[in-house]
Amino acid sequence: MTAKCSEAICEPNGWGRTRPCSRLATVTEGGQAWCKQHTPSVAAARRDAALAKMRTDMASDERKWKRANLSHKIAQAALAALAASPASDVTTVVSVPADLVRELAKLVEP
Repeated sequence: MTAKCSEAICEPNGWGRTRPCSRLATVTEGGQAWCKQHTPSVAAARRDAALAKMRTDMASDERKWKRANLSHKIAQAALAALAASPASDVTTVVSVPADLVRELAKLVEP
């Protein structure tokens, strides 16, 4: 097969201008000639794999943000308990009310 690939490549500095792919076509799919990189089925599989990885990474990041937000809420509740205590000296031990402990336990549960 001596035909060139059918893919249009965007020029890096071309302000949206395209040029044909310079590789020789090795595969015919959908009635058009394609190189190994731009074959539609291969490109779709590569794109799907990249999207799956991105979704996994985003879910991981979301869990990290929720955990950080939870830590912030716990710290804010602890500061509120300290501020509400009659003893304002930070060296004294402050007893945390039971209802606050229950609220914090609800936040910690997954």
